[in-house]
Amino acid sequence: MQRDDDTMWAMILGVFFGGLALIWAAIMGSASVMTLMQCRALPENKGPGAVVGFFGQGRESLATETGCEPSVAGMWSLLIVMLGLLVAAIVVAVMAWSRWKESDRRFLGDVKGRDGIAKAREVSKRVGAPALMSKAATVRPSVKDPKPCQVGLLIGMSQGKPVWISMEDSVVLIGPPRSGKGFHIVINALLDAPGAVVTTSTRGDNVRAVWEGRKRVGPVALFDPQGLTKMPSTLKWSPAQGCEDPKVAARRAEIIVGASSMGQSTSNQEWAGVASRILQYLLHAAAIGEVDSQTLGRWGSSPGLAQAAVRILKESPQAAPSWGVALEEDLNSDPRMLPSKWMGVTSATSSLMLPEVAEVLNPAPGEGLDPKTFVEQKGTLFLVGTKSGGGAAAPMLIGLMDAITDQAREMAGSLPGTRLDPPLSLILDEIANIAPWKELPTIMSEGGGSGISTMVIIQSPAQARSVWGDHEAQQILDSATFTVQLGGSNNERELKRFVELMGDRKVQERSKTYSSTGTSTGEQKHERPVMSVAELRRLPRGTGLLLAQFSRPVLLTMSRWVDRKDAEEIKAAIKRYDARLAQALTSGADDVDG
Repeated sequence: MQRDDDTMWAMILGVFFGGLALIWAAIMGSASVMTLMQCRALPENKGPGAVVGFFGQGRESLATETGCEPSVAGMWSLLIVMLGLLVAAIVVAVMAWSRWKESDRRFLGDVKGRDGIAKAREVSKRVGAPALMSKAATVRPSVKDPKPCQVGLLIGMSQGKPVWISMEDSVVLIGPPRSGKGFHIVINALLDAPGAVVTTSTRGDNVRAVWEGRKRVGPVALFDPQGLTKMPSTLKWSPAQGCEDPKVAARRAEIIVGASSMGQSTSNQEWAGVASRILQYLLHAAAIGEVDSQTLGRWGSSPGLAQAAVRILKESPQAAPSWGVALEEDLNSDPRMLPSKWMGVTSATSSLMLPEVAEVLNPAPGEGLDPKTFVEQKGTLFLVGTKSGGGAAAPMLIGLMDAITDQAREMAGSLPGTRLDPPLSLILDEIANIAPWKELPTIMSEGGGSGISTMVIIQSPAQARSVWGDHEAQQILDSATFTVQLGGSNNERELKRFVELMGDRKVQERSKTYSSTGTSTGEQKHERPVMSVAELRRLPRGTGLLLAQFSRPVLLTMSRWVDRKDAEEIKAAIKRYDARLAQALTSGADDVDG
């Protein structure tokens, strides 16, 4: 109680003496100006007594040493002007203070200093250059005296320290549309990857931004069966490529069906396995029979048309034993059940019936992509497509990506340290809006040890669950060694999960109690979340919260690609494609309308 009273009296006295000081300054200031103008000298008496005398004796108390007195009218005019300026200054100061209190800068400064947020020493130790370089010998065994940029990706700054992600880490980047995912993370990741890159997208923005930059690393190819980029596909690939091997055919069929509408359905999973088995027969027959992709599509469209595949499997010495008989049995099974068996095959192969899609998926002999050569030459492959629309070829995109990744894992097994060097980077932008890749949870958890670096970019965990299902989506999230949450999300449930992972901090709070005997105050410590859901949602563009293994949350200011040394070259390259796209990409927008 005594402490509270002392504080109140201190405030009253501060206001009183502050007001007196302002009155003295205003009167002496105006008097000094007037005497300088009229008398070419300052008042002789400049102390508080002169101001008191001014109110009792008038202007005589402010006379100069020679007796020259300032004009009272002039002083009052000047006082009014000064008062107006003072009031204006106070108003401006109050408005500035109010804006600063609500500003992103103050908000971030407050969060940065909180208990529970990683400080400079921890940032450097856990996610800084020292932590990164401690992995250099493992991640890049073939590079002597590697630099940080050869071992990892610089994603931003925290507490004045650079934040790095190593090339054996798996990353999940979560941010709603137009939150700056591409502007701050994706384009940098594409440009800085030292080895082969496979990247997905539903638009052509990233393709145009990094095409020329990636050409300096290795060959660049675009696989866009739907023509979404308005650029010609520079790569052809057949879904039956390599399916002379029954094991490859079985895996390819499972991946393609899993990425189709049948694979995503929760009510038809019993038929998805049947569809995968039938499709593996068709892929094997197409490979050894050397038929084109449109023929494969016709087989998949109707059981009656698939009789040709039975003949190939029965007659070819390359065919897997009994596969022809097994396919024939499926075709001759109960007619009431056959449509249910076949609908998954049709769903997976329907895009092959479209001429523009089949053309890209129908390479001439020796023309198709060789995954082994692609990885060795540090190639870049842009996979562009959607899961919607009549020409949707998403299952084929996923099939191609899986073929490359499977080859990379096989290559890693025979290399020193059983890992690729440089690593293969999978930068999967908008992967949830393309199709589910059934192998993604496995690649996220195991790929880093084989030299496969994976970055998954999604709009929210809820989006991932709607595509992969609860179990597999949670596996993807749990396998990430780095998770970055951007601001702007409105999903309270998902933000609460992130808030809980950040933990709590102790906050000292003062309380005041009123009673008939007086007022009393007390102080108590309470546990509060390091950040609330509302604060996490409020994170401004360009910042994010990073959760790394064994570290407290890191408040991250992300790197903008327009601040790179080669930014002007990139801008010029983009403008050669589309001036409107250049404006969107350099401003930080995630997409371009239209």
